[in-house]
Amino acid sequence: MAHDLGVQPLFENVARFNAKGVRQSLVSDTWLHRTHTHGLRFYVHATSAPRSSDCIFFGVTEASLAWDSGRTEGVDNAGRVRRGDGPQDTQRDMTLPLPAPAPDRATFVITIDFLLGRATIATFKNFLEAEAGDDPIFTHHVDISAWSSARLWITAGSVGSVVCLAKVEVM
Repeated sequence: MAHDLGVQPLFENVARFNAKGVRQSLVSDTWLHRTHTHGLRFYVHATSAPRSSDCIFFGVTEASLAWDSGRTEGVDNAGRVRRGDGPQDTQRDMTLPLPAPAPDRATFVITIDFLLGRATIATFKNFLEAEAGDDPIFTHHVDISAWSSARLWITAGSVGSVVCLAKVEVM
């Protein structure tokens, strides 16, 4: 995972957000271009997450770097949506209805598929259920049909939030 200032890589696939008073973003090194004929699937979860309005959001971005511009959208375990013009330039969308919430340590499966023109964020109780792919708690779709590329995006607003990229699949 590529990282931003204040994001401490603990392992190759685990990072901790350390900055106080600022929302931080993390984007994956692995990405997909609109001309690619395969898809990507990321399995990610929080191993330490706050219980506040600054929850961790998992989603996709068109930006190449965490501080770049590029359409960005994701959801947290409560189903709240954040979107904006760049990983560091997002706002919560307060107009959408909320689904049943997922557990704090839920596994998010983010699938990027340019052939379908969308990214899908599915939330599961745990990693084993995510691998099985059956019965997600909730699903959110992002229209990426006009995007040039897409990659995993994670953002957190609280110190000590820890995230793990458990698995990446080429589809």
